[in-house]
Amino acid sequence: MLSLIVGLFFYAFPNVLNGYLTEHLPIVFVGTSFIGMVSAKTLKSYTLLAIAGTLFTGIYITKSHVFDGYGGALGALAFIALVTTMGFAFVVSNSAKIRRKVVLVWETVFGSGE
Repeated sequence: MLSLIVGLFFYAFPNVLNGYLTEHLPIVFVGTSFIGMVSAKTLKSYTLLAIAGTLFTGIYITKSHVFDGYGGALGALAFIALVTTMGFAFVVSNSAKIRRKVVLVWETVFGSGE
């Protein structure tokens, strides 16, 4: 419903913003709404949703021409942004465990330095 409202707003008032924004903002809004459809069990933080939406917007604005003629481009970009954000959140939340494992492997391979 929100995507329809945003799309109709820019269709009815095309001169509110410059032409580039009027054309691309509704598309970005629809794409980021795909990210908002993720299950609360999968992504529990609204901050991570906002980060994924921002990442989606950045990718779309800089690389939208790459996906020309590709069906499902918005969904694919939403997936890429969401998985990237989830991976980053996993690495950050488990950084102490990852660091301990890296140190353990380093000491096993190269010795403890004694």
